[in-house]
Amino acid sequence: MLEQQLLESWQIHVRINLYLLEAIDPAAFAAPAPKKGRDFAQMLAHIHNVRLMWLQAASKELPEGVAKIEKGQEQDKVLLQQSLAASGTAIGQMVAQRLAEGKRVP
Repeated sequence: MLEQQLLESWQIHVRINLYLLEAIDPAAFAAPAPKKGRDFAQMLAHIHNVRLMWLQAASKELPEGVAKIEKGQEQDKVLLQQSLAASGTAIGQMVAQRLAEGKRVP
């Protein structure tokens, strides 16, 4: 029961990130980053790339179709959407597998 609630919460988190990406006004999306920090696209790419770091920590290799967003690619809104969806699904699958096996989730 608790495991199912955890996975449902993760799925909600993934959907919210995708809704956020869709809702960002194109002018704001293209706005330059503040002097210190990241712009919207860079923040979302960072979320995706950190997910990949955790996937690699859990299994040493990334699932097929999940790749790092490199610098300069983060302004591609379609790539961001696809990448966030793919890494969100992969993390959900990793967590589900770990819970089913009774293993710790890194």
